Amino acid sequence: MKILITGATGLIGQALVKALVEKKHQVLIVSRSVKSTKRLNFPAEVIVGDLNKGPLRDLRVNDVDVVINLAGEPVASGRWTDAKKKKIYDSRISVTQNLVKSLTQKTTAFISSSAVGFYSDRGDEVLNEDSAPGHDFLAKVCVDWENAVGEFPGRKVFIRTGVVLSAKGGALEKMLPPFRLGLGGPLAGGLQWMSWIHLEDMVNLYVWAVENQKANAAYNAVSPYPVSNRHFTEVLAKTLGKGVGPSVPLFAMKILFGEMASVLVASQKASSQKAITEGFVFKHAFLPEALHNLFPAPTK
Repeated sequence: MKILITGATGLIGQALVKALVEKKHQVLIVSRSVKSTKRLNFPAEVIVGDLNKGPLRDLRVNDVDVVINLAGEPVASGRWTDAKKKKIYDSRISVTQNLVKSLTQKTTAFISSSAVGFYSDRGDEVLNEDSAPGHDFLAKVCVDWENAVGEFPGRKVFIRTGVVLSAKGGALEKMLPPFRLGLGGPLAGGLQWMSWIHLEDMVNLYVWAVENQKANAAYNAVSPYPVSNRHFTEVLAKTLGKGVGPSVPLFAMKILFGEMASVLVASQKASSQKAITEGFVFKHAFLPEALHNLFPAPTK
């Protein structure tokens, strides 16, 4: 198939482009400049355009079969100033709306990233795709992001992503420095649930959504076995051959991160049963195996 991707230079995007090309799909990447795609060492055409400013005008878009929308300002980098929150919101909602306007009837599926932040902080509640959305800033972003696909006439798939685990890049890379020093500890006591997913499963889920014509809904992109933040901390420390450090108190996190601290300690026990029931198979379902896959030997 001919597949158009936004956000292709990010953590998930780079791995996904590689997987799609290996499966013989033709990939077109949307970028504001050709230069920013140089890090992608795979054959993919570049459509230059800025979806923040309006729809794409490149005629190659007319022949696209599937769109994968990964674009968005990083949520967990920097404090949430008013300007940062506007970027987070606009880079998802405006971009998605303009992307939909760029398409013709040839495009049969629109697969868009979303996040388990859709549900906000829900304690021990098991969250499936029919659970009501939350009410905080990130939940509003996710709800409006999904709604921005609007009346697109084909298949609509929303991938509500948890914490993506990768040896290089993403949230885990930011966690590693204190853990490598034996200082990594639970966040705010560590009782909150973490819904996580290995990068390989994350990519496979997108490929599954592309190739499975029956996929036409929201799916929680999380391992079948969420863990508490404390348990995650203990398993990660053990995998790295280190001890567990002291818990990081919530007040300290608020000083460091401001409003974003509430996202870092939000409890989300998301279920991936819907994708499993429809045929998706996780390769890295259990946390110890997933982390050992990423870090095969203890790091000294």
